[in-house]
Amino acid sequence: MEKDSSSGSENSTRSYDPRDMPYEFEKEISRLRNQATFLWRKERTKLTQLGLKRGMKVLDLGCGPGFISRLLTEDFPGIKLTGIDLNSELLEIAKKELKDSESLVRLVHTSAEKIPFPSNYFDFVYARLVFQHIPNPSTVAEEVFRVLKPGGIFVIHDIDQEILGLIEPDFPMRERLSKKFSKAQAMKGGNRYVGRRLLRILKEAGFANVSMDGIFAHSDELGTEGFEALAGDKEMISTLEKKEYLSKEEADALRAYHDEFHSNPNKIVLVITLLARGIKPSN
Repeated sequence: MEKDSSSGSENSTRSYDPRDMPYEFEKEISRLRNQATFLWRKERTKLTQLGLKRGMKVLDLGCGPGFISRLLTEDFPGIKLTGIDLNSELLEIAKKELKDSESLVRLVHTSAEKIPFPSNYFDFVYARLVFQHIPNPSTVAEEVFRVLKPGGIFVIHDIDQEILGLIEPDFPMRERLSKKFSKAQAMKGGNRYVGRRLLRILKEAGFANVSMDGIFAHSDELGTEGFEALAGDKEMISTLEKKEYLSKEEADALRAYHDEFHSNPNKIVLVITLLARGIKPSN
């Protein structure tokens, strides 16, 4: 495996930093691993339907600790995968995660705004839960357009907070807290409502045949354990309170709801994520 560096700055503007989360770094890495593996069976099927094939030259844009990169190399043998990320610490984890990969893997420390590869280079680019953290998504889409070969495919997998899903029994403060966390992310340059804008971003960057699909994850199909792992625990709630991300009222309400939800045998969780695809015209 190759590991490259570029002029990408560790301090470039973005709304996600694993060391800036209101709990321990190790817990955030565990959350990212759960997030990557929980939906992978459905995600893999969608990526195949959207055009990902064996042997392609693939860019994992914002690869982070490499959990999705590893799954891509395992389930799409023969792909030549490049992972890029701004965070050098996450890339070190990715290097260990991918050390046994049989595919040729290159990890590059760089910004998605200036991808250090020539034009018309990649067959497929995948950006998973990255665009919600990018302050200038149009610039990134234009750069992806440049590095894709004619006929190449760009898939953005992300969310829109307004249609992210539902939970039953519901939490009375859910909407209030969702808006609170969305506002905090927006202040760092992110956008948890980016899902509704993805097709427009692709069109304006020059992509054709744009389309949108979705992944629907329901607890009656997948079980509740994976959802619970993603949602966090009481320790995380207490940490959020100590660091003043939550008021005492909000933290107490969350703790009470945590107990109610976990003890309810009829609980339901539905999560919806969005996949937007664009194709670089061949002419």
